[in-house]
Amino acid sequence: MPLRNKITILFIITVSGILFVAFAVLYWLRYNANEEEFYNRLKQKAITTAELFVTVKEVDSTLLKRIDKANKDILFKENITIYNHLNKEVYTNNDTINFQIDQKLLNNIRIENKLKFKQSQFKIIGLTYKDDYNNVVVIAGAVDNEGIKRLSSLRNTLFGLYFIVLGVVGVIGWLFSGKILQPVTHIINEIDSIYPQNLDKRINIQSNDEIDKLAINFNSLLDRIQQAFKLQQTFISNFSHELKNPLMKMVSQIEVSLMRQRSIKEYQQTLTSVHEDLKELGDLSDSLLELSRVNHSSTSNLLVDVRIDEILFDAREELINNNIQYRIIIDVEKDLIEENELLVVGNPYLLKTTFINLMENGCKFSYNNLIKVTYTTIKQYIQISFSNNGKGITVKDLPYIFEPFYRANNTSRVKGYGIGLSIVERIVKSHKGLIEIFSTENSETVIKVLLPLAKNKA
Repeated sequence: MPLRNKITILFIITVSGILFVAFAVLYWLRYNANEEEFYNRLKQKAITTAELFVTVKEVDSTLLKRIDKANKDILFKENITIYNHLNKEVYTNNDTINFQIDQKLLNNIRIENKLKFKQSQFKIIGLTYKDDYNNVVVIAGAVDNEGIKRLSSLRNTLFGLYFIVLGVVGVIGWLFSGKILQPVTHIINEIDSIYPQNLDKRINIQSNDEIDKLAINFNSLLDRIQQAFKLQQTFISNFSHELKNPLMKMVSQIEVSLMRQRSIKEYQQTLTSVHEDLKELGDLSDSLLELSRVNHSSTSNLLVDVRIDEILFDAREELINNNIQYRIIIDVEKDLIEENELLVVGNPYLLKTTFINLMENGCKFSYNNLIKVTYTTIKQYIQISFSNNGKGITVKDLPYIFEPFYRANNTSRVKGYGIGLSIVERIVKSHKGLIEIFSTENSETVIKVLLPLAKNKA
């Protein structure tokens, strides 16, 4: 169901509920007032009849009946009956109507002095009338025909008014919901006009309400999507470039070799060069697989307590065995006495991959193939710093340093694919850690990795 219809229906239900309660209270008040008014009339008639019958000696039952018949203010099916102190009927103005009056009821009236009750459609009041010589009970009853008509008329009026008001409320609710949802419609129309070709388009913000906050969040989402598209384009462009270089080299060497007959040594040199290019493609493939594995790794697997110092020294040993020209110095900034100051919850393989990448980059881009690694604790984290002196990273390159295949201009002559730091960032984030880079061009570069200590995992 469209949101506009839901709002309209909810508005109608709410207003109809309020209106129903208001009309019900109004009817109830009118009903009570009508009852009170009718019983007061019965009371006055009963008192008047009792006074005439008891206090005026010249008035007897026959004369009183004549007086009652001559009275123009007679209620519908009115009957007034008087009972003496022995509870015997001594007067009634209407012999055709009889109420069910027994000794018990008369005694109750004498006790209460006044009693209201109903029999069938009759409303009846019983009260006592006393003077120096008499103690009588007067019963007055009638059918409130006029009150019934008034209540019926009021009821019909309220029902008619209720449905008329509901119709008006429905129209107003429809217009009201349309006005409320107008900004949403505006946002929907603008969203429909956004395509991959114009991702730089944004939703216009008109005010500062909740709907515009939704538009702001959507614009923020578009920013991230646009950034993802740019990263994808950069990735494809850089990957194509990295893949094309060794392939073109191999094709060129093979074509040159096939142009004429070569010696065995020349063929061997060509095959050796092609073999190196194939190894380069294999390294690129391994890097991509590593990046994919990190992107899809689940943090639920990172449940092992590992010592950072052991992982660091293992990474140093493996890297130096493969690159004897690298020099890696590992030191601790302050004495860490307790073992839990070195423990983190993580995947040993992924952490080792992180440290190998950072150490290799530090050695590869330093002037003397030297990197210094230090570690210490800072509050609930353990911080590992990797520092070297080399060409550094320019200010314009820093925002893109973690993008896959991105390489700064001053590192173009150094062998690599620009994937290592992307892998590092994803591994650190998967361990709920932080990574920061501080660099000055042609000077020192420092990369700091902060990982939560295992003692804080609870």
